[in-house]
Amino acid sequence: GKSILGVLSLAAAKGSTIKVVTRGDDSESAMDEIGALIESGFGEGV
Repeated sequence: GKSILGVLSLAAAKGSTIKVVTRGDDSESAMDEIGALIESGFGEGV
């Protein structure tokens, strides 16, 4: 999908492995932002 909501709705358990692919002119910044979201625990204080 093309939405972060698709990633959020995966309901992947802690420790799960997922593969994220970005494409397009802004793919590098999109991947950086997705990585930051994951590292921050999606703002849930994990």
